[in-house]
Amino acid sequence: MELVLLDDITSSFRVLYGRKGEKVTLISDHGDVLIVQGQNGRFPVHISHTDKQQDLNGRKYSNDQV
Repeated sequence: MELVLLDDITSSFRVLYGRKGEKVTLISDHGDVLIVQGQNGRFPVHISHTDKQQDLNGRKYSNDQV
């Protein structure tokens, strides 16, 4: 499944995992956290930072939840 990042994804370990608007591939779903693969490899991202509105378990999310 292909997703689009809604925000830049960074951490204290890496300056930039993915840029806003970048298309990434869903690797694994762990509730609110998704493991995705982009141009800079695999990285975790909260579901609210993607365009995915419903996870694989059928729970619905809005982008204002953190």
